[in-house]
Amino acid sequence: MSKLPFVADLANINKFNEAIGSLMSKTTGNANFGLVYGEPGLGKTETIINRSAKDGHPMIRAKRAWSIRWMLTELSDALGLPVSGRTQVLYGQIKDELMRREIVVYIDELDHVISNKDLIETLRDLSDESGAKIVLIGMQDVSNELKRYPVLESRISATVKFAPLTEIDVATVIQAALPPKGDGEHDRDALRMIHNLTKGNFRRLSDLIDKLSTQMKVKKTGHLTLGLVREAADLKGLK
Repeated sequence: MSKLPFVADLANINKFNEAIGSLMSKTTGNANFGLVYGEPGLGKTETIINRSAKDGHPMIRAKRAWSIRWMLTELSDALGLPVSGRTQVLYGQIKDELMRREIVVYIDELDHVISNKDLIETLRDLSDESGAKIVLIGMQDVSNELKRYPVLESRISATVKFAPLTEIDVATVIQAALPPKGDGEHDRDALRMIHNLTKGNFRRLSDLIDKLSTQMKVKKTGHLTLGLVREAADLKGLK
């Protein structure tokens, strides 16, 4: 499957950027956590990879087998710090680095560790002691799971729930991935059908775009039509 171009002007991404901007502008208090959540396949991780790379801020992926030391080692590595030494040393150097730099730390796949109180409390300690902004990313149920940690939940000041792509979002992604060639535009009914077939799921859309690209080459056409979308959908088993 070909990689889609990153499209920034989508509803979810606009909400995300607004929330991160609000979080980064905070200068007082300890409500320095952000939460990003939603169903699989809506572009959460892609969005955060793009934003963290653009800002030069660390992003790490939680592991189901994480211990406190393993988590601190990965965070040290992401911050460009030494990854050896006692757990206390790792914690201290991370705290000092976070106090020195005004950055956001992104932790993806929170679902893997949400049941580990020690890890959750260690993240809270780091944020409280350094003032660092930490954004947690997880699936749909992670928001409810965080209610088990009221002290941490009270520190979440920016929340973004990723929703299925809108019709406008789908059309925007199609325009970027499969720009019409020559005169004319993609059939609007074809774009609407793509939205209905994919149900606004970014992964399904990516798969369908890959098939549409192949079909357009076979048909030697630069424009999407209802017929072409139906053929591609049949090949992908979409209804």
